[in-house]
Amino acid sequence: MPKYPQWTEYLTTSKRWATPSGSRNADAEYRYAKVSKGEDKAYEYICICHLRWEEDEEEEEDDENPNKPKCDGGKTCVCQKPAAEHPEHKMLTTNAGFDKFLARRTMIYVRNADMFSLHFYNDYRGYGALEVFESLILDYAENEGDLKEQWAVIEGMAWFLLDESSFEMRTIDDGPRVDQTLQLAGRLFLSHLAKLQSQNLLTPTSEYKDLGFSSAVANHFGNYILAYARKHDILLVGPADIDEVHEKKYAAKGDGPLWRKGKKGTLGGDKYDVMAMTPAERKARHFDGKDPLGPKELEAIKIGLVPRRRSFWLCCFVGCLIYVSLC
Repeated sequence: MPKYPQWTEYLTTSKRWATPSGSRNADAEYRYAKVSKGEDKAYEYICICHLRWEEDEEEEEDDENPNKPKCDGGKTCVCQKPAAEHPEHKMLTTNAGFDKFLARRTMIYVRNADMFSLHFYNDYRGYGALEVFESLILDYAENEGDLKEQWAVIEGMAWFLLDESSFEMRTIDDGPRVDQTLQLAGRLFLSHLAKLQSQNLLTPTSEYKDLGFSSAVANHFGNYILAYARKHDILLVGPADIDEVHEKKYAAKGDGPLWRKGKKGTLGGDKYDVMAMTPAERKARHFDGKDPLGPKELEAIKIGLVPRRRSFWLCCFVGCLIYVSLC
C-alpha cells in the first residue's frame, strides 16, 4: 500500500476539486510545501538564468565565447540560488511562484489523455490547459488580502504563459474564450499593481523584485504596463528592445478599456482531469476498453499522491532541463 504523503491534511482545504483527483493532490502538495518552508523561505527570491526567447542568442554567444558558463539547472549556474547571494542578477522569481507553476505542470500531466491511452478529441489537451490556467485565477481570488500569495499566483501565471503548456491552450477552437480569459488575467494583474501602488510598493527597490517579468500576464495591456514601468522606474525583463516592441504594437490601436462587461461562465475545476474520472469513464475512452489506472494507482490518488507511470523531463522556461522523478 502506498505511504501516506505529508500533505494529507491539506486535501480538504479547497472545495474546488473532485474527490479524488490529481489536481486536488497537486494543490494540496503546494500548500503543504509553502507552509513547511515557512513564509520567509516560501517568498524568498531565487535566480533564473535566462528565459527561453534568449536561448538562440545565448547559443550564438557561447559559440563566440566558449568559456562562458552554461545553464545546468543550478549545479554550477545561478538557477534557483538565493537572489540575495547574486544581487547583480535580474531574472528572479519567488520559490512560491515557481512552485505554483510546477504544481500546474502536474495538473497538465493529469489532463494529458495520451499518457493514459485515452482518446477524446483533438483539442482535449488544449481545453485541459485552459482549465488549469483558469484555476490560477481562482487561486488569486481565494487569497484576497494576502498580497504575497497573490503575487505568487501572478508569477505562476507568467511562467505558465511562457511555457509550452500554454501553447495548445491558445489553439483550441474556442478562440474568444481564450482571449477573454487572458484579458481577465491581464486586468487582474493591473488591479494588483494598483494595490501595490496604493501601499507605495511600486519602486525600483520594491520587495517585489520581478515586476517586469510578471508583466507577461498583462500582454493585452502593453501601454498600461509601460506607463507603470516608466512612472515607477521598473525594469521590464525581456528582449533588449521591449519598450519599442510594445510601443509599435499598441501605438496604432491602443489598449482596450481596462474593465468591461464579460460573459458568465465557470472557471477552473477538474473536468479534464483523468484521475478525477470514474473507472467507467476511463474505460469508455481507452483504446483497449480498460481502466489505465490500476488498483495501486487508484489507492495512491485516493490518499493524495499523483502516480506517474515513468519519470519525466520537466523543461523549465529558462532553457534548463530539470530531471524530476515523481514515481
